[in-house]
Amino acid sequence: MLEKKLLWDYDISLEQYLEYLYGREEEGWFDQDWALARAVNNLNYYELRELIPLELLAENWSKIKDKIRDPAVKNGLEFVLQRETVSSSG
Repeated sequence: MLEKKLLWDYDISLEQYLEYLYGREEEGWFDQDWALARAVNNLNYYELRELIPLELLAENWSKIKDKIRDPAVKNGLEFVLQRETVSSSG
């Protein structure tokens, strides 16, 4: 199911996508930033949390937040990331 939501318009496998997502591979614009933004833009919150650890999202948020199309999603994730960052550092 995730593969259809994430890669419906690309001819790459879920395994290849995961290589980009976790920063193990990059090819042209297929890189970690692309993969993270793609997941945020195409998955619901629960699917996103299953696929991506919050730490990975937090580490890369400043690079991808301008690529998030839906302002509600962007604001919601900023809230979650801020709350998680504060609670894990305290």
